[in-house]
Amino acid sequence: MYEWSEGDGSYRIEDFDLTVSIRRTRRVSILPEDPNSARAEIHWHRAYSRGSWRAAAESTTILTGDREHFRLVARMDAYEGESRVFCRSWDERIPRDLN
Repeated sequence: MYEWSEGDGSYRIEDFDLTVSIRRTRRVSILPEDPNSARAEIHWHRAYSRGSWRAAAESTTILTGDREHFRLVARMDAYEGESRVFCRSWDERIPRDLN
């Protein structure tokens, strides 16, 4: 497995009095003898603040596949302060066209 994280750190947009923070983590793996074992995972975290107001969004996306399908599993959560105000999940299978 190969994993790397990066972020834009935190920065402030003076015109809007807004502080923004961004982090990303990516993981990829594959077994050399099994191409169907390929897996990619990406996690994003974005946070915004102004005065006492705080909001954040987190998403995780995982892509895998087998002989017949690609599979996409994803989740997005949004927060205002500590309260989760939105959540959505996906679990999709996309047929592979090997012709």
